[in-house]
Amino acid sequence: MLIMHSSRRSSRKSTYIQKLYTDTIIQSVLSRSDDFSAGLEIKHFEGKGRGIVTKEPFEKDDVILEYVGELINLKQAKQRELEYDINNLKVGYMYFFRYFDKSYCIDASIETCRFGRLINHSRRNPNLKPKIVTVSAYPRLIFIAKHYIGPGTELLYDYAEKRKEVIDANPWLLE
Repeated sequence: MLIMHSSRRSSRKSTYIQKLYTDTIIQSVLSRSDDFSAGLEIKHFEGKGRGIVTKEPFEKDDVILEYVGELINLKQAKQRELEYDINNLKVGYMYFFRYFDKSYCIDASIETCRFGRLINHSRRNPNLKPKIVTVSAYPRLIFIAKHYIGPGTELLYDYAEKRKEVIDANPWLLE
């Protein structure tokens, strides 16, 4: 007599699998902290300026880049934005996010050799997704491949901008 057992599998990752995945991401961030440009290059795009293109393939869930800049609180970020506006500086490298019920910003306005600040926007066809990870008690912003990304592909993520005045001033945010 053949006895069959049916079992339901949860669509959620188990806590162990999730922790293993998170630990792998953190190790990737720590081991590549100065070498996130490997396999990538800067390219100029008409109408957009600089962007990042892959030189090698990346698999789904690979850690591709880190968005590096000064980690500041929301009050400091708003003050800095005001200073940038007053001084007519065209800087758009401030990434706002929530982390454990607090608002933060990574200000990547100062040019460095790190590529994360140069990822362009696509609302319709993003191939990266941002993820906040905790490394040494601080939040860090990384970008992970949403799916396989072949060589020669521009890296894109959805800036998720919702403010009407910003979208009106930058219609490319609807693309």
